[in-house]
Amino acid sequence: MTYAIENGEVYTPSKMPRGTVVIIDGSKVTFVGPKEARYPRDTEIIDASAKIVAPGFIDMHVHGCAGFDVTEGRRGFLEEMSKFLAKHGVTSFLPTTVSTTKRKIIRAIESVREAQKKKAAVLGLYLEGPYINVEKAGAQNPRYIRNPDLKEIKEIIDAAGKIVKVIALAPEKKNAIRVIGELKRRGIIASAAHTSASYQKMLVAMEAGLSHVTHVFNAMRNFHCREIGALGAALLHEELTTELIADGVHVHPSAIKMLVKVKGYDKVVLISDAISATGLPDGKYELGGLEIFIKYGVSTLRSGVLAGSTLTLDRAIKNMVELANVPVSEAIRMATLNPARVLGLKAKGGIKAGADADITILDRNFKVHSVMIHGETLKLGELHN
Repeated sequence: MTYAIENGEVYTPSKMPRGTVVIIDGSKVTFVGPKEARYPRDTEIIDASAKIVAPGFIDMHVHGCAGFDVTEGRRGFLEEMSKFLAKHGVTSFLPTTVSTTKRKIIRAIESVREAQKKKAAVLGLYLEGPYINVEKAGAQNPRYIRNPDLKEIKEIIDAAGKIVKVIALAPEKKNAIRVIGELKRRGIIASAAHTSASYQKMLVAMEAGLSHVTHVFNAMRNFHCREIGALGAALLHEELTTELIADGVHVHPSAIKMLVKVKGYDKVVLISDAISATGLPDGKYELGGLEIFIKYGVSTLRSGVLAGSTLTLDRAIKNMVELANVPVSEAIRMATLNPARVLGLKAKGGIKAGADADITILDRNFKVHSVMIHGETLKLGELHN
């Protein structure tokens, strides 16, 4: 099927001139340019008047949604997660585990493998823990936290093939630097997370191959004038990309403004960090074997410690624009091109000839109207089933 998207405000993610048309043939974008371009015969016109036309959002860190949990997953859950996330503009995502047993990690790998066979919008798997620092556990279950074990990690990676894309760990833990080196050798992103690492330890980890920071500001050693710690390293070193939970709760809007000012627009990746309770009413739920409580959409342990989020990427983009005064094009970049670059996805994250036809159409209030995944259009009504 061939489509032409007309009359929209097109972001590629850079803002395009008024009158730009996007042509899709099959699963690929074939043309982005002036409206007077000739269309192939039998082209279906999509009128995006008063709408934003953006690349499909990429959520590279999501633990669950709509009652489905990546770590505890049951049959077919990733396909159901795909439907929910599509309602919020996400056309591809990286399901993310919390600290757990090796058996459950292997089961999550198998779930991803099955979902990819069914062509679900699943990019691979993100392991957040179990190789983290219990001092910065946050809502990760201490029962499962352990030192990095190179033998175990090799067994997991060998079982996964190319499915594991990111492993988040604490660089200061025993064996962590050796593990980071092995991850780099295997082409897997090593990310600093739930860490008390000193600035010097972060430098050693970066030398070994650390390139990313999980939910910056949260669950990490904070900045001090005489020991800038993991946060200081994340802010100072441009080679480190940083994830951000832009829900206005995890990180104060002023801290978000500071992050963007220091890191620039191209080093910040918006993530949801969403948990299974996302999209469900306030109440009591579970995360990694721990009781969590949702009140006014904020997820915490009984102690009040934040426990993941109920954020979606459409709201994250809206928050970046309205709370942090980030231009629309740059907020979109943080949910599209930036995660695509971190993950090495050359055909995703932008609207250009040859790119995958993953497109999100929103109104001016950032409410999702429709999405296109690999050239297949999905109206929101189709996603509410």
